[in-house]
Amino acid sequence: MAEFIEKKSSGNFVVLDRLQDPGNIGTIIRTADAAGYKLVIAMKGTADIFSPKVVRSATGSLFRVPIAFMENNDELIDFCAKAKKKLTATCLDDSKFYYEEDLEDNIALIVGNEGNGISTPIRNLLNERLLIPSYNLSDTAESLNVATATAIICSEFRRRF
Repeated sequence: MAEFIEKKSSGNFVVLDRLQDPGNIGTIIRTADAAGYKLVIAMKGTADIFSPKVVRSATGSLFRVPIAFMENNDELIDFCAKAKKKLTATCLDDSKFYYEEDLEDNIALIVGNEGNGISTPIRNLLNERLLIPSYNLSDTAESLNVATATAIICSEFRRRF
């Protein structure tokens, strides 16, 4: 891991915090690849990265984007600190619009479990909280799919780059 930090210190990471749906995982890996993210980190509790459905939905990106596996939050926080990454996630509370924040370089975009979001210990340590505004006037959409939200944030990075 230390070699990766030295060689790839510039660039963004995506952190999968206990995601369970293989389709979402593969789609996020594919999106990260397309947007030029340098690393995908799978936290313990994330579904099998190499399951057939992840491999299919990642369509080759799984073999282009390095994947790191982290056992716990302390390991993630230490790794991101050494790599000088800002812990960033989409949240509804105390957040700023994603298009107003600096997403150009050196963030670790944490995407959380489909049902529970990001873990509380990580949530409490975020450097940046991003809000994707909803224009749904009927208020029937509670939130976006995790892969869709990730694509919006990654696309904003690519748009600015």
